[in-house]
Amino acid sequence: MKRAISRVLGILLAGLLLCGVMAFAVSAAITTTPMVAAGGYHSYVLKSDGTVWRWGYSITTRPEITDATYISAAGEHQSASDFSHLLALKNDGKVWARGENTYGQIGDGTLNYRSDAAPVPGLDGVISVSAGGSFSVALKSDGTVWAWWHNSVGQLGDGTTTGRLQPVQVQGLSNIAAISSGYVHSLALHRDGTVWAWGGNSDGRLGDGTTDNNLTPVHVQNLSGVAAVSAGGSHSLALLNDGTVWAWGSNGYGQLGDGSAANQPLPVRVGGLSDVTAISAGSGHCLAIKKNGTAWGWGNNYWGEAGVGKDLYPRTPVQVRDISNVISVAAGWRNSLAITSDGTVWTWGSKHYPYPNLDRNYTPVRAKNPEGSGDLRAFPPPKPKTIFSTNVVSTVFNWILFFLGFGWIWMWFI
Repeated sequence: MKRAISRVLGILLAGLLLCGVMAFAVSAAITTTPMVAAGGYHSYVLKSDGTVWRWGYSITTRPEITDATYISAAGEHQSASDFSHLLALKNDGKVWARGENTYGQIGDGTLNYRSDAAPVPGLDGVISVSAGGSFSVALKSDGTVWAWWHNSVGQLGDGTTTGRLQPVQVQGLSNIAAISSGYVHSLALHRDGTVWAWGGNSDGRLGDGTTDNNLTPVHVQNLSGVAAVSAGGSHSLALLNDGTVWAWGSNGYGQLGDGSAANQPLPVRVGGLSDVTAISAGSGHCLAIKKNGTAWGWGNNYWGEAGVGKDLYPRTPVQVRDISNVISVAAGWRNSLAITSDGTVWTWGSKHYPYPNLDRNYTPVRAKNPEGSGDLRAFPPPKPKTIFSTNVVSTVFNWILFFLGFGWIWMWFI
């Protein structure tokens, strides 16, 4: 009788143990990494719940897209509104797009403006996307890169200047880990830490030592050990594993950060930056995040987009004012965005339409919630941790269940 009771209790406790483990697994589930994307006339935030929200020229009061894991907005590299489109990667590896489609950059086989997001046909297994000036690029899980539409200077990297309404494979690329597209050029980071570039090159933005356009990818010279890349309007950035930042291409606004105004067809080190963890290149300015959570800006600051006060063209990095604990940044056309560790979204630079007189903020301000009142947040603020917090109690409870359940299950087999 005693043994039978022990077996019954063992089964019950084993069931409780299983439920506890399942609850712990659900509570520990990884959510979407929040991020921001700055377009020409729109700004976007991807929240931790996978929803995408838009504000600026028009404002969404409901999610633009759901189940997203990554976003990229065009328009950050130029002024023409018909270059403003959004790409969003969903958790099933599909790419969705919305916005201007004058050159077919949406990839739906038409040239019609799309107000609501729709899937791009013929793309599966995608792990990253990048919206270029009038073209789009996608990276697949097999390390290949695909691109579609406007191709006047080789933006698609397929060896031609023929526009494509459907995605075509960029030639000569494999084992690619990351991509980034500018106005008319793109960068690809190889898994071996080298960088490849293709498209327009009038100011040396491809980094091959020339100013010749390239219809297929060329090797960016004098770079190795690269951890991240970002393509700006007419310049390029690379973050190395050692935390330094390098730049090449156009430098009229000081966007290369080397203290000069001379274009550079080969990478030069951005002055005064170390311990960098993230970078973003905009139309004529750049942003970087350091390990200590500070943000730094340089280049064009006419609209306040560098976030460093009223210095119009800082040619070396200056710390962005009034913001700390930064975890994500996006450099746009005339504006910039950031997310801080408490989930708050910040914006500075040109205020989007419908603000009067294209007013500007020279330092960061909190973005307003498009859903209603209050500040816009990419995720809920962290709750204070105490010894009696839900997570701690849940963890202790699960361990108690584990040991009790194990003991009763052992007794069952005695």
